Amino acid sequence: MLHGREPIGKSIVIEDLELEFIQVKAGSFTMDSLPSEPQRYKAEGPRMEVTISHWFWLGKTEVTQAQYEAIVGVNPSRIEEVGPTAPVEEVSWDDAMKFCKMLTFREKEESRLPKGYEYTLPTDAQWE
Repeated sequence: MLHGREPIGKSIVIEDLELEFIQVKAGSFTMDSLPSEPQRYKAEGPRMEVTISHWFWLGKTEVTQAQYEAIVGVNPSRIEEVGPTAPVEEVSWDDAMKFCKMLTFREKEESRLPKGYEYTLPTDAQWE
């Protein structure tokens, strides 16, 4: 996910990685599920009104094994036989944040990332 204060376009593509981000507008919604929803987890409540105050850009697809390896230098996936375009797996939260930080650093070094922007993982509210 990419976030910052000002919109910079409806989508963003990092060409050499074939990594696309789509714009998600700011707004409000009711988060979590109704108590009567089948197979609801206890952690999915209580329902609450949530406001996302700034737009952000979310990856259009999962990060692939090839994209992850291009930034971090290793492919931690155990299911390599499905190929480099398959989603990377076996990645912890810390590993995912390392990818985000390294991608941010790389894109800033190449002057492709506006000041005040960074790649990071979405919050629970942004993901929902």
